[in-house]
Amino acid sequence: MRTYLDASVVLRVLLGQRDRLAEWDAIRNGVASALVEVECLRTLDRIRLREGASQEDWAPRREAFFRILEAIDLVRVTRPILLRASQPFPAPLGTLDAIHLATAMTLQEQGGEELLLATHDEALALAARSAGLRVIGARPTDSTGPDTSRLGEGEPAATFLRGTSRRQSPRRRPGIRRRAAATGARRASRTGA
Repeated sequence: MRTYLDASVVLRVLLGQRDRLAEWDAIRNGVASALVEVECLRTLDRIRLREGASQEDWAPRREAFFRILEAIDLVRVTRPILLRASQPFPAPLGTLDAIHLATAMTLQEQGGEELLLATHDEALALAARSAGLRVIGARPTDSTGPDTSRLGEGEPAATFLRGTSRRQSPRRRPGIRRRAAATGARRASRTGA
């Protein structure tokens, strides 16, 4: 059986975090989007910089990641996958998760064997289940909302893996404030105020 791995699964293994995928050691036929390489390496580097660790201290984790990459099949992010990821899904997804789901769905349709999707991301798991894929790793959400499991330094999983929350505060988007201030100044000068 093939197992599609998203970055959350690989990162929990690399970082030695609790609640890593119970089935990790049993995976023999792993596959992932080439996107997982960028996601994992960016996350490892972001954590290294945040902790002030040296490149030498983190080299073993990067090496372990490259060994994982050698052991799995990587699927290129192609135009058809991007087109599929841009289409509506049965549950809301961010861009990277949509690419992962589109890749897994494409593999499921092309392959003769069943594909499991391994993720710790509840939104991706919900969308994958809604699309008919079997999911391991993420706990199903209940009627009260998504699971609030934490990764890293008490950050929600989606924030930890992506580096920012889904909403940015106005202070993190200075271009918007500057445009508004400049527009107000232009209006004031035109009206003679």
